[in-house]
Amino acid sequence: MLKKALLALVVLATPLLAAGSCDSIFSGPLVGPGLVDEAWFQSRIDDYLAVAAPAASASDPVTAIAQLERSRRDPAYVMPPLAADAFASRFALMATLEDTSDFGALYLLNLLMGYRDEPALGAARVAQIEAALFAYKYWWDEPTPAGIVDDNYYWSENHQLIFHALELIMGQEYPTTVFTNDGKTGAQHHEHARPLILKWLDHRLRFGFSEWHSDVYYAKDIEPLITLIEWADDDEIRTKASAILDLVLFDIASHSLHGNMGVTHGRTYKKDTTKARDQDIFPVSKFLFDETSEPYGGGSVSPTLLSRSTRYRMPEAIRRIGKSREISIDRQRMNLPIPELTMTPEQIAAAGSGHVVFPDPVHGVSFSDPDDFGVWLGQAALTAWPVVPHTLAMIEGHDLWESEHFADFKSLRDVVATPSGLNIPFAQVVALGLARMLSFGQLSEVNTYTYRTPDFMLSTAQSYRPGNRSDQRHVWQATLDERAIVFTTHPGQLPPVTDKWGEDNEPGPSYWTGQATLPRAAQHENVAIAIYAPQYLVQPSGVTRLISRYLNFTHAFFPKSRFDEVVQDGHWVFGRRGDGYVGLYSHRIPAFKDYAGTGWATDAMTEPFDLIADGGPDNVWIAECGRAVEWEGRGGFAGFRAALTGARVDVVSLGPPPSGAQSSGFSVRFESPSQGVVRFGWNEPLEVAGQQISISDYPRHASPWAQQAFGDRRALVMDQPSLAGGHGVWIDFDSGVRRPFGP
Repeated sequence: MLKKALLALVVLATPLLAAGSCDSIFSGPLVGPGLVDEAWFQSRIDDYLAVAAPAASASDPVTAIAQLERSRRDPAYVMPPLAADAFASRFALMATLEDTSDFGALYLLNLLMGYRDEPALGAARVAQIEAALFAYKYWWDEPTPAGIVDDNYYWSENHQLIFHALELIMGQEYPTTVFTNDGKTGAQHHEHARPLILKWLDHRLRFGFSEWHSDVYYAKDIEPLITLIEWADDDEIRTKASAILDLVLFDIASHSLHGNMGVTHGRTYKKDTTKARDQDIFPVSKFLFDETSEPYGGGSVSPTLLSRSTRYRMPEAIRRIGKSREISIDRQRMNLPIPELTMTPEQIAAAGSGHVVFPDPVHGVSFSDPDDFGVWLGQAALTAWPVVPHTLAMIEGHDLWESEHFADFKSLRDVVATPSGLNIPFAQVVALGLARMLSFGQLSEVNTYTYRTPDFMLSTAQSYRPGNRSDQRHVWQATLDERAIVFTTHPGQLPPVTDKWGEDNEPGPSYWTGQATLPRAAQHENVAIAIYAPQYLVQPSGVTRLISRYLNFTHAFFPKSRFDEVVQDGHWVFGRRGDGYVGLYSHRIPAFKDYAGTGWATDAMTEPFDLIADGGPDNVWIAECGRAVEWEGRGGFAGFRAALTGARVDVVSLGPPPSGAQSSGFSVRFESPSQGVVRFGWNEPLEVAGQQISISDYPRHASPWAQQAFGDRRALVMDQPSLAGGHGVWIDFDSGVRRPFGP
């Protein structure tokens, strides 16, 4: 009913919202109904810059931007002079094409565009920045300078837009200059980047973000988006980039609790998942929504660029959604499906006969057309068999085997090599056979479900690639505040012995980051079930050993010192933080690991935080969350614990594992005190109180605030499901509209 009502409102409202739809949002003042209050926003900027612009001399371009901006706004602030070698490390990374050098290039570009006439920057330093950007390699098919191994990572969606934004703005600003790396003019670079940017923006509106709800890489999406909005002369690009930035900020707003974007993530790291302040996206959340008492901790790129923007303001609806205390269910579908595990008999026969094979297009996106290769690169599907022909052509044709990203796979290349070249059909068959362990970077179609209340938030990627290896995926989490969180993983290897928290992020599969194997997980409101059943075996040697390793247990992050109470009772462990409750069940009885004296980092946690379910990598974990207001009169936290420990849980093994798998999985029946009987299994649907619950084929957006069909080029975000007195933003790419509105 809500969806139909909202769609009806869109139909009624479209003539009003689209009035003057050919006009850009930049044709008038950057204030008005539908946008955040300008006085409020300016006060947020002042608060942020007081932290981001220190008194010490800047050693990086982001701090320099913050200092220059603060000096423009605050007459009492005296910017310290820049050191002569302030940006030397950034220039070095760009010259040697090191991974993440594009990040620094983007920061330098913003510094150049915003402050090239500032005496504090100086003509000599401006010339140095320009020279570095003229010499830079803007895409993987450009020449690599002699003697350099190109370790840039061009393929993930955030890197794609960063490289394209760099190329577009530099080409726009210096159209007749010959760029020294490839000998092309700025105008030619602009012509190359523009259609790639528009395709990237269109794909994100229709199909979402491959790195879904990422507490790391949403920050890296914000940076090129605000760069395009601020500096591109192209009205279409600016308007569409503003719309996509709206949707990124909406995602942060609707998936955060107390400043913690503690939800399922397409990509993350241990340093980000284990507390809010360590998330790369945290400074943005604090800057725009201010729902936490945790301090900034210093400057950050995204809020620095947002704070100096003159061409973007967030819709007021998104600010209100970020501060909402409403109980909400947010369902989203992102990414395109990839048939990584199956070939038809006809395709197998064709590949065996030496023919390259491709599946049918998905939502109009082709596997065979090289022009759509970038979509699959953005989903990190380089090793999926439908994409392998283009991947190998790229690596072979552009001398990328020495790159750190592909060097470990040279032995697999040798398997498919022949005297006349690579046997591409055979390479596809090899990729199919190794898919469960080889496609660990792949980001394919995902359906996410988030239940948010004032006291807890529970979020899950529903049945996402179960049993496969998948580095950096964060399948589910219960969040009670900035630091009181619970989640499970199947670890790949023990962390290194170090006193520095976060150093076991790479290489994967690591102990906390991502998953050695993904569970089959599902959630309905405040209950989630995660079933671990590895569908590949640890291999004894060679490159398959590197991509198949995992440990013989699953575990949970359950930081006792960050909760007000933690109680274990057999299979169950309970935590309370304020008025939020969480109960966690493990089929294999879990035990906390004591890290005292081990040499492993603890992030200053003085009590155990690692809850290990030993005895095998297959297991069932169940989480149920509750609130004090729901258990008032029923014993509070003690009543919550008693109800769950008394609830019947039946976990049944499905028998001997199939060939090549470690486990066949489990069937689960849980008598939830709040939901009734919940049934779920490795091969069974989710059923709650006798009703089957859909965990797939979600719309692109379905929540109290947003409605959008999957693949549609239109979206509506509102702070309440009524136009009367409400705020919102209407996006229609077919008409070129991004229209904030409000009373």
